[in-house]
Amino acid sequence: MRTREKVRIAVMAAAVLAGNAGAVVYVWSWLAARMSQSGWRSLPLAFSVVQVFTLVLMVVVLFFLKVRRQRMERNRREGSANLRRVLAEYATGEITDAASRLRREHRGVGAELILEFVASLRGEQRQRLVELAGQLGLERMWQRQSRSRRADARRKGVAGLAVLGTPEALACLRERVGDRDPVVRLAAIRRLASAGRLDASAAFYFALGDSLYTRALVAEDLRSRAAELCGSIVPDALASGDREQTLAALDIVRSWRRSISLPQLAGLRWDGDAELAQAVVAIVPYLIDPVQQERIVSQALLHSDPSVRAAAAASAGQLGLRSFTERLAAMLHDSDPRAAREAAIALAQFGSGTWPVLEREVLRGGERAGIAVEALERAQTRRLTPVGA
Repeated sequence: MRTREKVRIAVMAAAVLAGNAGAVVYVWSWLAARMSQSGWRSLPLAFSVVQVFTLVLMVVVLFFLKVRRQRMERNRREGSANLRRVLAEYATGEITDAASRLRREHRGVGAELILEFVASLRGEQRQRLVELAGQLGLERMWQRQSRSRRADARRKGVAGLAVLGTPEALACLRERVGDRDPVVRLAAIRRLASAGRLDASAAFYFALGDSLYTRALVAEDLRSRAAELCGSIVPDALASGDREQTLAALDIVRSWRRSISLPQLAGLRWDGDAELAQAVVAIVPYLIDPVQQERIVSQALLHSDPSVRAAAAASAGQLGLRSFTERLAAMLHDSDPRAAREAAIALAQFGSGTWPVLEREVLRGGERAGIAVEALERAQTRRLTPVGA
């Protein structure tokens, strides 16, 4: 709660207390003048009379407020239904005088509803409603709000402009790229990035330096430009030497789930950094260079951290890298059960040609026999499951 609101509430509370005290004094003086009791004896009666009157007044006021709210809500529902019908008819071209009707019948109502319609439509229908928003002055209103000193007003303005997406709206959003409010800044950057009106590198580096939530949203908007970004911008981020920036860049690349070429990964040093090693291994399935895939998996299978070895074994199984069969067979006796389990699953994924390795482990009856049995059952179940089941 802001300081101004706290002050307003405090002033209102003080006014109510002062009014109550003034009413008690007035009733007390009136009773003392008209009753034979002494002044002090009439004070409790005066206090009781004022409290009863206050309670009755509050009940009456609350009743009328409730009735008024119900009437307003009913009118709002009826107006919303009529407004939806007008907007639908205008979007489909059945009527052409929507602006005059809305000014006459729904004055000051429907900005949110128009935004909802614009966001849900495409093509000519959407364009008609965008033009209608301009005729009603909504775009100018949102432009003014986007420049407001109040963050909540700027958020509303930017949200409206982002949905409209007109050249004027995008130009106004460009002004908000450096806004001090992160919600406003994020909305502006996302819309500009999706419209191709913001340099991809600027959006990418913005995502690197912001929160995980912001990174996920902006990364989704940049998915269509993944190949462009992996050409020079992502490699520059990986070569920066900044560990946090490198991790963030790899996280964005992984979230794209697109086939990419990143030969610059060879320059990363992640032998003693388990988190960085896992981030690198996570994008191996999306690399288009099979030699690079095998090189990273080979290095990760020898990593000192068991979580990295487990991730590398999972990638080997996912990619079908049968050249690692012997190494994965040795990993069945890894000191970490997670790594051994992923190695067994990878061997099972290679197909029936490598199942004898797991079957020998079962017959040997060692402590990892259970892991081998689980991997075989899992592979056979998948093999027998009908397509689409």
